[in-house]
Amino acid sequence: MLSRFLTKPPLWIDYALTLPVFLAYHVGVVFLGGIRNATDLVTPWFLSLTSSSLLLYFGLVLFSFLAFTLGFAVAAKSEKSLVLDRGKYLQVVVEGAVYALLLRTIASLFVRTLFGAGILKPSSGIFADIILSLGAGFYEEVAFRVVLFGLGAKFLLSRMARGKTRTKDNTVRFAWSRLFVAFAWAVVVSLVFSAIHYVGPYGDKFELTSFTFRFVLGLLLTQVYAARGFGVVVWTHALYDLFIVFHL
Repeated sequence: MLSRFLTKPPLWIDYALTLPVFLAYHVGVVFLGGIRNATDLVTPWFLSLTSSSLLLYFGLVLFSFLAFTLGFAVAAKSEKSLVLDRGKYLQVVVEGAVYALLLRTIASLFVRTLFGAGILKPSSGIFADIILSLGAGFYEEVAFRVVLFGLGAKFLLSRMARGKTRTKDNTVRFAWSRLFVAFAWAVVVSLVFSAIHYVGPYGDKFELTSFTFRFVLGLLLTQVYAARGFGVVVWTHALYDLFIVFHL
C-alpha cells in the first residue's frame, strides 16, 4: 500500500489525474471576457479553430477531454499495478491540499521574516479567481515545471555527462555537481515563474515582497514536481490558489 502511494506514476497517469482541472478551466475561461492565464496558449487556438462559436468551442473541449480519457483508459490496461481509479484521484487531491497548506505556510513565514509583512492577492471577482486558479495550476505547471525545469534540467545534465569518464574518484563529485546544476536551474526557473506574474495587461504591479513570495513558492513547487510528479503538483498549485481565493 505504501509503495503504491510513494511510487511516481507514469507520465500518462500524471496527465490523466489533471483532466478535471483542464476541463473545468476550459469550460469557465471563455466567460471571463478575454482574461486567461498568461501561459495558456490552447484557449486562443481552440477559439480560432471554432471561429469563437461557444457551441463548437465546448464541443472541441469535450472532444479533447473524451479523447484523452479514452487514450488513458487504453493505456491503463498495460499498467496493472498502477491502474487509474477513484482512489488515485483522491490521493492526489489530498496530497495536493496538504502540500498547498505547507507551501503557503513556509513561503509566508519566509516573506514575513524577511520583510515583516505578508502579501495581498488582487482579485478579479470570485468566479474569475476560481477559474484562473485552475488555469494557473495546469498551464503554469506545464510551462515552468514540465517544460522549463524538466526539459531544461535534462538538457543541462546531459551536456554535463557528455564526454565524461566515470571513475570511483569522481563519481561522488559528479553527483554533487549534477545536484548543484539542477538546483541552480530550479532557482532560474523560479525567478522566471515569479516574474511572469508582472507581465502583460493583466499582470500585477511589481512589489519585491510578492516577487520574493512567488519565487519561494516556485522553488517549493519545483520540489513537489521533482518528488511527486506532475499530477500532484498541478493539484497542489490549483488548490493553493483556491485556498487564497477563499481565505483558507
